Formats: sequence, C-alpha cells, structure tokens
Amino acid sequence: MPESTDRPPRSASRLLRRGAGSVSQRFRRVWTNAPLALQCGLAAGLAWYVAAHLLKHATPFFAPIAAVIVLGASTGHRLLRTVELVLGVAVGIVVGDVLIAAIGSGPLQLGLVVALAVGGALFLGTGAVIINQAAASAVLITTLYPPSAGIYYNRWIDTLVGGAVAFVVHALLLPIDPLTGVRRSLSPVLDALTHALAQVAGALREHNVEEAEHALAKLRETGPMLEKFRESVAGAADTVAVSPMRWHSRGHLNLYRDAAPHIDHAVRNSRVLVRHSASALRNSEQIPQDLPEALAAVVESIEWLHRELQRGQQPEAARGRAIEAIRLAHAAVHDGPELSATAVAAQIRSVAFDILLASGLDEHAGREFAQHARRQATPDEETSPA
Repeated sequence: MPESTDRPPRSASRLLRRGAGSVSQRFRRVWTNAPLALQCGLAAGLAWYVAAHLLKHATPFFAPIAAVIVLGASTGHRLLRTVELVLGVAVGIVVGDVLIAAIGSGPLQLGLVVALAVGGALFLGTGAVIINQAAASAVLITTLYPPSAGIYYNRWIDTLVGGAVAFVVHALLLPIDPLTGVRRSLSPVLDALTHALAQVAGALREHNVEEAEHALAKLRETGPMLEKFRESVAGAADTVAVSPMRWHSRGHLNLYRDAAPHIDHAVRNSRVLVRHSASALRNSEQIPQDLPEALAAVVESIEWLHRELQRGQQPEAARGRAIEAIRLAHAAVHDGPELSATAVAAQIRSVAFDILLASGLDEHAGREFAQHARRQATPDEETSPA
C-alpha cells in the first residue's frame, strides 16, 4: 500500500527530528556559554573605551582583539595566556613595523614578515598563543595598517590594555562560577563510566561477549571527555585563585581537584577490566556469581561519588560502596577460578581503590580500608596489602 501523502516519508521525519534536536542542542550550547559571551562583550567594550577615550589612541583595534583572545583562548591559566598574547603581538608589531618601514609592503614582504614574526615567537616560547598572535599581528600590520612614520608603540600599549581589561573582567567584574564548568564536564565522564561498567556486569551475568566489547568501545571514547574535565578543573582553579568573589568555592573545588587524577585512573583501569571481562567471556570461562555483584557495587560507588561531589560533601557513601566492591571481588576469587576471572576481580579491586582515593582518602588510609574489606571476605585468612 503506498505511503500516505499527508505526512512526510520516514527518512524525512528522521531528518526533521534530527534537525530539531540539533537546533535545541545549539541553543543549549549558546545558553550554557552565555557567561563567556558576556565576558567577551564587556571586555571588548571596556578595552576600546580605555584605549580610545582615556589614552586617546586612534582606532585602537588591538585592545578589544586582545581582550577577546585572552578570554577565549583557554579556560584556564589566563594570566599566562595574557603574557603570551602580549609577547606574541609585540613580536608581530615590532617585526612588521621595522621591516615594512624598511622594505615596503607586498606579497613577498608579507611572507617574509610573517616568517620572521613566527621565528621570533618560537624563540620566546612554543605556546600556540604566542605564535598565532605574532603571525596575525604581522599580517594586520602588513596588509591593513602598514606603518607610515616609524614604529607605532601605541599598538603594543593597546594590547596591554586589552589583556589587562580581560583579566579584570575575568577576576573582578564578571567572574564565571568555577564549579559550573567542572560539574558539566565531569558528568559525561562518570555517566559513560557507570553505563559501561553496568553493561559489563550484565554481560558477565548473561555471558554476552558482544555487550562487553561494546562497553569497551564506549570507554575508549572517554579520552576527550577526560581532557575537557582536566581543563575545566584548571580553569576553575585559575578563577578561584584570582577572583575574591569566588574564594568561597575553594573548599568545594578542592574535592574535585583531589578526585580528578583518581577518576582518570579509574577510567583507565576500567578499560583493562572490560578487556579481561571480554576475554573471559570469549573463552567461555566460568564467572563467579559475586563478580558481577562486585562490579555493580563499583557502579554504585561511582554514582554516589558523582552525587556527593556535586553537593560538596565528603564522598562517604561512595567510599562505603567501594569497600563493598573490594570485599565481593575478593570473595569471588577465593576458591581459585580461572585466570581471566581472577584478572577481572583484580581490576575491580583496582577501580574500587581508585574510588576510595577519589573520595578523599590518602594512599595509606585507602589501603587500610581495602585490607579491612578483604579480611571481611576471608575472615579466617591473613591478607596482604591491596
């Protein structure tokens, strides 16, 4: 029977739904980054006002450009970015002004100026901001604003103004909540981790190797998420360090900073865990009943870690579930199962230990908790450190 003509075909319907979802995601992205857009707008306007009206510079375009680049170049270490920006623009201006005044302008001169500007920037440092701004400044000076009466020092002063204004906006006038970006960047990491480990727990119960391999593929996609999380933590630390209005967030941020390296280790150890799980399933090995239960306890510990970090609480519930995971994993291999299952249990203990450390315990305390959990699993035996 032919498809009704009063409704779009299925492929068109899917395209419309996908387009609507894309538009909503784009609006959400704009809304999420609205504070940064406001920072850039305020800094650009203030930088132009200071350079044009207070310092009386004619067309001080380097001031707003510098302000926007400082705020948008990186979420963290903006003081370092400001220094790199000023150095890069200064190199481009000096090289451009000197050479164009001496040899004139044109395509060959442009190529020579940009090459020398990049070389000078590389001599000063290898940061991308220095190199990019040296090249961009040299291009602007050579093509749009070539010098007509020697070196224009105002251009370098305008860059200083832009960088300083950007830093003031970032630190004092409109500081972004440092915890918002950290929460937003951590959620995808922990969601992906808990989903993959829960999937593996189900795969172990049902002896489904395809599910385990699918979980491993998902965990391999977490690299960019982890990098974004690390950048967010660095940016938040930068904001908290320089903005008196955000000093009250230091304690809460420290929970994330302490947890960050151990979350990274937990993801890496989870990949190894999933590989061993897939190997055990491919070899049709017997899976002890406590093994998927231990994995489920790890998932719960990560979920609790996420909740408690968001609330700014010490992750005690996460700690308790991680200890239970270690106990179950040790009990699962007490009777000596096959090799891959033993490796899975060892990795479950490793991930749970990472969660213990992410909960704020130091290495010594974490090992004491792990030993206690193992003694609970085998009370009649002496246990060695985790």
